[in-house]
Amino acid sequence: MGSSALALENVTTQEDIAQVAAQLAELTQTVEAMAKDLKAMNERADAQDARADTQEARSDTQEARSDTQEARSDTQEARSDTQETRSDNQEARSDTQEARSDNWRTIADIQDDDALMQQERVDLAARELADVSRRLQAAATLLQESGDSGSRISEKGLFAE
Repeated sequence: MGSSALALENVTTQEDIAQVAAQLAELTQTVEAMAKDLKAMNERADAQDARADTQEARSDTQEARSDTQEARSDTQEARSDTQETRSDNQEARSDTQEARSDNWRTIADIQDDDALMQQERVDLAARELADVSRRLQAAATLLQESGDSGSRISEKGLFAE
């Protein structure tokens, strides 16, 4: 046993208690400091968790905005396609209307041609009827003048063409 054993023997109980009390006080301060540090670390961890949650929420919001924008884009594309279809349908209706109009003009032209041909036939028939009427009138006049019922008519050949 060296000097440290002698030193322990010379220490009084009161000094021993005082040293233990000092060590205990130092230990208490260390524990309090560690508790304070632990509390600060927990607060920083909570703050970090809150920031991570906020960042995740922002990310989710951004993703939702992106999805909404994509849906809007799809809707706009569908509207554009619908408008294009409407335009194509309107163009087809216009073409159909134009074709109908052309058909009616063609029918009208055919009817005009038919009416002209019919008028020409009527005019020809009228001329022929007028010619026949003139010949009949001439024959009637001759019959009246001659008193002969037909002998002079056949001699003159009034009914010959």
